[in-house]
Amino acid sequence: MAKKVHDQELLRAFLHSLLLVLMLLATRALGARVLVTLILFDCAIEFAKISPKARRFIYYSRYSPFSYVTREEEKSEHDIHAAMSGLCGMLAVELFFPMFLTPAMLTLAFADPLARILGKRFGKKRILKTQKTFIGSGVFWCVAAIILFSTGAPVLTSLFVGIAAAILEIFSWSKKRYILVFQDNFLIPTGVAVGLFLSTYFTSIPF
Repeated sequence: MAKKVHDQELLRAFLHSLLLVLMLLATRALGARVLVTLILFDCAIEFAKISPKARRFIYYSRYSPFSYVTREEEKSEHDIHAAMSGLCGMLAVELFFPMFLTPAMLTLAFADPLARILGKRFGKKRILKTQKTFIGSGVFWCVAAIILFSTGAPVLTSLFVGIAAAILEIFSWSKKRYILVFQDNFLIPTGVAVGLFLSTYFTSIPF
């Protein structure tokens, strides 16, 4: 059973990263209309979930992509799917900080799933009363810093913005998913974009 859960997490992480990279490429090519279209599609999915039959198909059918990327605790009819918070976060970045869309989305695409997988596998000690572990958050910080540096940010900026994003991920809400702005999928890309903007604004270092 544990192996099955582990395999599901690996599949979910792979699809999570792949879909975000594809969305990034599409948004770079076509603009914010891609994200708006996906948000409208996700709204239609949320309305469809009112029907128990539709909800079973969306979350449990082997023909539905949502069944492969959604965790069991996210399948309640009372919660908004995590994809909605991510799409809204990406749209906010594209509208207000478009120059930082690439590092913001890549951080969400890779730092978040790697932190979860390695944190669950090797993490023992939790941070305060959260479900996050020191190892998972450390992995998030390292991966985020590498991504930011690789996309053009200076070393110190990469380290500071990376740790700020890791802190936001630690204290994001794992429940009450209908409050989109407190979910990690929203906080990570917007936090990265705002952090990079502030670093360039106050230090005058071009990005």
